[in-house]
Order: sequence, then C-alpha cells, then structure tokens
Amino acid sequence: MDHSGRLFEGDVVAPEQYLEIFSKSRSLEPEKELMLAILSDAIECILKYCDQPIPLRAKLFHDAHEWLFDHNEKDPFSFLNVCETLNF
Repeated sequence: MDHSGRLFEGDVVAPEQYLEIFSKSRSLEPEKELMLAILSDAIECILKYCDQPIPLRAKLFHDAHEWLFDHNEKDPFSFLNVCETLNF
C-alpha cells in the first residue's frame, strides 16, 4: 500500500466545493443521506489516518481504503454504487 499517501494527489478540491457536496442544506432521501455519510466518513478516514501508527486509526484507514478500491457492484453500499446513486 505504498501508493496510499498519493491517493488524492492532483485532485485539488476547493473548500467551498467540498462543503457544497457535503452540506446539510441538500434535500436527499434517507438512503442517499446514509450513502453520503458513508462516503464522507471514508474520505475523512483516508485523509486523517493515512500515516497513523496507532492500530485503530490504521485499521480505519485500511478499511476505508479497501472500500474505496473494491470493485464490488453487488453491494448496494459499495463505493461504485454509492457514487453512481449520488451522481458523482
């Protein structure tokens, strides 16, 4: 997993773009709210814990990384299906 530190290299997002995507002002169905929360949590775990030696934090990073790069299309809450459902 040496490339994980470069995961978002080149993907610069302005703070207002991030806030627009994850703001509570958007009216979504409950299922989509849950999907957005899952996506937001995964991004936060990857950004916060990519270089953490503490086992729990490293596991949070690993789990989020696995979810993000899993090509599972059968699970309704897989990364691919979440992004498709949320039109990302």
